[in-house]
Amino acid sequence: MNSSSSKLKIMRVPCSKGDVFSTKLLSPNEKRRLMKFLQLALDYAHATSSQYSEQQQQEEAQKNSSTNATAESSTTSLQEEQVTSLNERQLNQGRSLARPQNKSISKNDMNILLQCIHDGMDFDTYLKTKQKLDDRLRKIVIHALSLGSVVADSDSSTSSRKYDTERGMNDLCRHLVSLGRYGGTAFLCPLYGSGELSQSFCRSSAVHGGVYLLRRPAKQILTTCKKENDDDVESVYGILLGGDSMDDNDGINSFGYGVVEDKVIHGRNIIAANDSLFLHQKKILEKSTARRILRRISVVRGKLIPSSSGEQKNDISNGHDDENSQEQRYIIVMTPQTGTLKNESVIHGLAIDDSVFVSPTSSGAEDVYTVLHLTTSIECCTEEGKVVFDDAVLDQAVASLIESRQGSSDTVMEELYHVSFSYPDLDSDNKEEENEKIEAEAKIDFIIPKGLHICHRPGQSITVDAAFREAERIFHDICPGAEFLARSEDIDKAVQERVGNNRVGDDDEGMMLESAMHMIGSVDDEQES
Repeated sequence: MNSSSSKLKIMRVPCSKGDVFSTKLLSPNEKRRLMKFLQLALDYAHATSSQYSEQQQQEEAQKNSSTNATAESSTTSLQEEQVTSLNERQLNQGRSLARPQNKSISKNDMNILLQCIHDGMDFDTYLKTKQKLDDRLRKIVIHALSLGSVVADSDSSTSSRKYDTERGMNDLCRHLVSLGRYGGTAFLCPLYGSGELSQSFCRSSAVHGGVYLLRRPAKQILTTCKKENDDDVESVYGILLGGDSMDDNDGINSFGYGVVEDKVIHGRNIIAANDSLFLHQKKILEKSTARRILRRISVVRGKLIPSSSGEQKNDISNGHDDENSQEQRYIIVMTPQTGTLKNESVIHGLAIDDSVFVSPTSSGAEDVYTVLHLTTSIECCTEEGKVVFDDAVLDQAVASLIESRQGSSDTVMEELYHVSFSYPDLDSDNKEEENEKIEAEAKIDFIIPKGLHICHRPGQSITVDAAFREAERIFHDICPGAEFLARSEDIDKAVQERVGNNRVGDDDEGMMLESAMHMIGSVDDEQES
């Protein structure tokens, strides 16, 4: 969002090469600097990816042969070639930053970047001193492209978390290499809300023998003591599930069925959210009350993002310019100290509508609704044993977004409903040493039984990457050495047979997805017939 005036204005973030040159947000000099840096970032992404691939090949070669000196020298030579001329040779579908006509990057620029990463330099400092980016460009790179959740000015007294160059470049590269895979954006939005993602985990678990019991609260984790190496070890053996509650004395629950009594479900491994374990959560809250993640979910009448040309055109829309038919699927970023908000940390927003089936279907301009998710982190304190914080910043953010649309639409914009909540910010990526100390102290007072795996909420993020990594961590704790989310060998073989020899570089994923969808459609047709 642009806060150059008293009234906030929503501006489209330039991501691709075409966006950079067509945007009216930047001056010609700023466009050149940003374009040069984005090309460096893309080359860094390809170089690091190639190095990782080469390392894997080296490890395989070392297992099969003891003479690998020649392979190592050729690998070094290949890496140097990739660093100096990668975007001259790479042509990825839909990614204009990687077209052959782009100039090759300076080897010196890459060496400076690698040295700053090695030194652990702050990302903002690197952009300011080495890339000579001004304050506005640094905010665009850190918050809108890398989606960093820290204060942009690393010298600010409010910045308690360091965002180093390595993490910033990795976040930025993940965004850039995702552009053009399945459309003009780098993001995919699930239908029917993010609950579909947890449903996919549920279905994957069921395929491999897992059983989900819905609408049953876990009342107690059952443990037992066993002898291991002459020591008493407490381990879990199941959970006690709560039964139904009755609405009357007829023995009928709210779903119209007979009441189910409490039941014991046996298992050697139990996964539980940290905030569902009272003693463990209490100790963490006592040790960590400095920052909290604040969220607000609002239902707004009307469309937050206008349909227009230039930087405000919807990149994920259905291509129609009519405002009533425009789909609302946007990520909104409000950088720290935006306008009159005085927000200490960045505010991440997600605006979606009935096109992804999260709001009532609109039949006209008067009944158009947008669901708005806002997330930020705030400072808090304790008074008389209670956590106290000011959540007015998101109230003001919603008001500013609605105000930015007043006068540009015939529909009266208003917030119809909202709900807010918060939880402790225990993002290990931002406060690793502090969190390890807190967790260690909590474990002393609350001894975690063997087989109990505690799942932690991620910190502030607009994507689900942190939740995915947490799921992968727990999976490897339970099934060490197994492949996480491994594809079925039968399906993989069938897809490979359909793809045949038509695979080309970065189009593998798209062709695999298209082939899989074709297979699903064939199965549906057979069932209907």
